[in-house]
Amino acid sequence: MLKKLANAKIDEHRHVALLRGINVAGQKIIKMEALAGAFRSLRFENVVTYIQSGNVLFDADARDESALAARIEAGLQRTLGHRIEIFLRTADEMRAIAAIEPFIKYNEDNAPKPYITFISGAPPKVSKLPLVSPRKDVEVIRVSGREFYTIARRIDGRPGFPNKFIEDTFDVRATTRNWNTVVKLSKMA
Repeated sequence: MLKKLANAKIDEHRHVALLRGINVAGQKIIKMEALAGAFRSLRFENVVTYIQSGNVLFDADARDESALAARIEAGLQRTLGHRIEIFLRTADEMRAIAAIEPFIKYNEDNAPKPYITFISGAPPKVSKLPLVSPRKDVEVIRVSGREFYTIARRIDGRPGFPNKFIEDTFDVRATTRNWNTVVKLSKMA
């Protein structure tokens, strides 16, 4: 995959918006058609959504990520009536994230679930890895840029989920996607 990444066309206009906390436990329910329409109303082109967890690929002529995120958040508030945090990555960043492939030694037989947790802003300093949650249900195995590569395990029948652990530990806002979603988004980008 690294060779493919090296040969990939650099695309500064293609973006991936990862929305935080929509369609979870009956909160902030948004149909993907309405979400795509909201992005089109902001004059973005080539808008495509992927699954119900709030992933939007789109083209925009914008270099200032924080200004672009603020524009989208304000537009979604107006159009959909919800305040929704946006985590942006370029298409090239998504391909680079997927190219790292740190989960090879965690196969289906030992059943942990791989996730990527995205933050905005500068990454926090992580002194030692792996970093394990108090319940031992989440393990951060790598931090690269603004992404935390984690695995989650079931403990006492409850699945671990890295978002809250990372937010609480590093005092950041975050959104999490499973590895398969990240790989799919990198290919779609």
